[in-house]
Amino acid sequence: LGPGDLIDLTFISMPEWSLKTTILNDGIVQVPIIGPVYLSGKSLNQAEKEIKNSLKEELISPEVQISIVKARPLRISIIGEVARPGLYTFSSNSNLKKGKDFNLIGLPTLFDGIKQAGGITNETNLNKVILKRKLPSSSSQQFKQTQVSLTALIKEGDQTQNPFLFDGDVITLQKAIPLNQTDYKIYKTNLSPEDINVTIAGEINNPGRYNIKSTSTLNELLMNAGGLKYGRASKYNIDLIRFRSNGSISKQTFKFNLNAAASTKNNPTLVEDDIIRVRRNFLAQTGDSINTISSPLSGIVTTFSLFKLLSN
Repeated sequence: LGPGDLIDLTFISMPEWSLKTTILNDGIVQVPIIGPVYLSGKSLNQAEKEIKNSLKEELISPEVQISIVKARPLRISIIGEVARPGLYTFSSNSNLKKGKDFNLIGLPTLFDGIKQAGGITNETNLNKVILKRKLPSSSSQQFKQTQVSLTALIKEGDQTQNPFLFDGDVITLQKAIPLNQTDYKIYKTNLSPEDINVTIAGEINNPGRYNIKSTSTLNELLMNAGGLKYGRASKYNIDLIRFRSNGSISKQTFKFNLNAAASTKNNPTLVEDDIIRVRRNFLAQTGDSINTISSPLSGIVTTFSLFKLLSN
């Protein structure tokens, strides 16, 4: 509970005392008979016990139930490697991205917060996102923190890496340590066995997960996947999203050129876990939903989440 919450105080044995009231800025609510009670930072159970104990001086066996009628807006700080760091306010009827993407129903999650801050940058360390939270019923100096992995959320669909946010949370996205030449060689060696697994989505005839030779190029994958959808695909907007060994992600956009030689500007060699998205052309965008892009990959990789975080 906190200042701004509208709560319902129900007195079981004395229903005439029941009322709806808002927690004031100082964390106080006015309770019949006993007067002001400090509830800020307490859980519903803790608040009920607090009021019951105070009422025991006036009543033999007081029974009180508290429910939240309307929760206060949540204020979340998002700092570090995001497009728009700052303080963000969420409510149960928030429209993320000015209503263009989706409506927020219920508590926002870590993903919602990062998306509202404009998404990740190319230097964000997806393996080490820090969530800092104030301890209940504590002073402003007492916090706990945990580390979550957006990589596990995106690649494995691990929803434990996407916690709900509480008022006063601070999300810190760290900058990945730059790759040096040695790191790059190790990365290429570890992720380039004889066969690799890559994912292709969007306006392609046969989207999905593919097991291909480690020497395969972008054009070879596009052909293996049945080619671009006629009349829908934009050959000028083919995204290649790659997980780097330092925990960051890179995104490059290519123009489809069937005659491009292997490992050239518009026909790069692919590596393990690459994700390719063929975007829609202008005509195909009209009336289409983002679900058209992500639905063929359900259960393989949460490309919807990844595209959202990289859409800024």
